[in-house]
Amino acid sequence: MANIKQDNNKLKEDNKKLKEDNKKLITRVEVLEKDSKKLKEDNTKLKEVNKKLITRVEELEKDHKKLKEENKKLFTRVEELEKKDLLKVRANTLKELFRYLATKVASLVSPIVDATKPNWFNVMQSYCSSNIVIELPISLSALQELWSTYKILRFPRNYICQKQLDDNLALVSGDEKKAVQWYLDQTQNNH
Repeated sequence: MANIKQDNNKLKEDNKKLKEDNKKLITRVEVLEKDSKKLKEDNTKLKEVNKKLITRVEELEKDHKKLKEENKKLFTRVEELEKKDLLKVRANTLKELFRYLATKVASLVSPIVDATKPNWFNVMQSYCSSNIVIELPISLSALQELWSTYKILRFPRNYICQKQLDDNLALVSGDEKKAVQWYLDQTQNNH
C-alpha cells in the first residue's frame, strides 16, 4: 500500500514536470511561430523590394540604351556639322581661287578685253592663246584635295598643268570652253 502511494506521488511529480515541459514547449512553439510569421513577412517585403529593384534596373537599362542612341545621333550630327563646316571652308577656298584666277586673267588680257565687264569665254580664250603662265595661290595637294572633296568629274584636268612652281600651280592652255563653262556653273551655283 505504501508502494502504491509512493508510485502515485512519483507519477504526480512526473505529470507536473511534463506539464511544465509541455508549457515550455508550447511557449517555444509560439515563439517559433511568431518568428516564422515575421520571417515570412520579411521575405514578402524583400521579394517586393527585389521586384522593384529589377523593374528599376530594367528602366535604367532602357534609359541607358536610349541615351546611347541619342548620344550616337548627337555624334553623327556633330560629324555632319563638322563636315558641313569643312565643306563650307573648302567651297569658299574654291570660290576665292576662281575669283583670283578670273581677276588675274582679266588683268593680263585687259588690252584685249574690258576687265570690268569681261566675257569669261573671251577672257580665257585670249589668255590661253597668249600662253602666259599664272601661279595660283594654292598648292597642288590642296587643289587635289578640293577635287577629291567635291568629286569634280567634269573639271578638265588638262586645263591645269600639274607641275609645281614654288609649290603653286601653273595654268596653261587646254580645253578652255569646258573650263570656262565649268567656272560659270560654279559661279552660278555659289550665288
